[in-house]
Amino acid sequence: MGKKKKKKKKKEKKGKEKEEEEEEEEEEEEEEEEKEHKDEEEKKKKKLKKKKKRQEEEEE
Repeated sequence: MGKKKKKKKKKEKKGKEKEEEEEEEEEEEEEEEEKEHKDEEEKKKKKLKKKKKRQEEEEE
């Protein structure tokens, strides 16, 4: 009986470790997505600035 309890605890530990790893992976993925989103926004802003500059130059 004592051995079964030990095995059960090991499984619980593995389960917890697995859950923690999955949570960390999810957090990393979310951070990457946020970073990509910010990069896209910056690119859009740069494009808008370039368009404005072109329009101003054409008007002159």
